[in-house]
Amino acid sequence: MKRNVLLLSVVVAASLACAKPCRAEGFATRGSWLAIGDLSYDREDFEATRSWTTLRGNRQRASVEPEVGYFVLDGLLLAAGIGVSFDRIDNALKTDRTTTVAVNLKPAYYLPIADGLFVHAGVPLAAIVGGEARAVTKATGDVAGGGITGWSAGLGGGLAYALGDERGAVARLNIDYAYRSLTYAPDFGTGTRVAQGVLSAALGFGAHF
Repeated sequence: MKRNVLLLSVVVAASLACAKPCRAEGFATRGSWLAIGDLSYDREDFEATRSWTTLRGNRQRASVEPEVGYFVLDGLLLAAGIGVSFDRIDNALKTDRTTTVAVNLKPAYYLPIADGLFVHAGVPLAAIVGGEARAVTKATGDVAGGGITGWSAGLGGGLAYALGDERGAVARLNIDYAYRSLTYAPDFGTGTRVAQGVLSAALGFGAHF
């Protein structure tokens, strides 16, 4: 995560040093399209102390988010897609696995800062329409779980680099922060609502046309 943030800062600084910002022909212009898929992976090691007991573990999250967008104005993109996320929390006592499926809306604005290079900022929104959570207790092998629904909203931005004139390849770096609300409906018992902030970095590859 820190390496991605540093890379973003270095590229932005170098780009702003260009004497004449310009736009890649055909990209981010009114009437053009963007099809792209974002890939992300985050890992965090943690240590929790409770009642004089220290519990160590790690949290991992991977996601795939393809999307298609249309530039309704120069620079202004309205995009939508489907996202699938895989979360795993592992410690000495149990392993939690969560899979969620979300419908994403991603309005964003792309600003040219150099040949083929753009900064972008947006408001990612998502309705989490399905998913499943499973917790396995290591000592006994007991399994608990159920379905998941929810939503998220946040702010994000990053860099995009486009090749070609009327059409070509696009690479994109996103750094997003979102507030996410999840409702767990277990197989047995009452539901549980969990609210959390999620910081993520993703690389995307696709095409514009």
